[in-house]
Amino acid sequence: MFFSDPAAAFANIAAALRPEARLVMLVWQRHEDNEWARAIDAAVGNAAQPRQPGADPFSLGDAEATAGILESAGFDGVRVEDVHEPVLYGHDLDAALAFVRGFQDTSTALASLSDGEAARTVERLRETLAAHYSDERGVVLDSRSWLITARRRR
Repeated sequence: MFFSDPAAAFANIAAALRPEARLVMLVWQRHEDNEWARAIDAAVGNAAQPRQPGADPFSLGDAEATAGILESAGFDGVRVEDVHEPVLYGHDLDAALAFVRGFQDTSTALASLSDGEAARTVERLRETLAAHYSDERGVVLDSRSWLITARRRR
């Protein structure tokens, strides 16, 4: 998901594999399909940074486009399966907040703010995570991924 040139990267991967070797990957679906990403961005607000090419965890979220990249890179039999599973950020609210603050996008956004605004943003993040907390499961948000499989051409 973090290749600056996915077509070249997957062509290199295909070249390194034996003929008919299997590629399996799990990638996020589009940003707008992932509750966790929308919730974090909403909490961060205007400080959210635009996604940069090569640093976008959702860069392979368009299943059709990703299948095309893989086929062009030398893979056949591309299968894309919807994975709809919750993402667990921890059983403890403080641990979940620390984890989310460690995301590159979140830490960059917080660093761009004044101390006061950063503190208010962290509080919004805490409130967002608390809204998704339960004693039984911890902090859990909805997520969508693609399970993508393919075989290198002969």
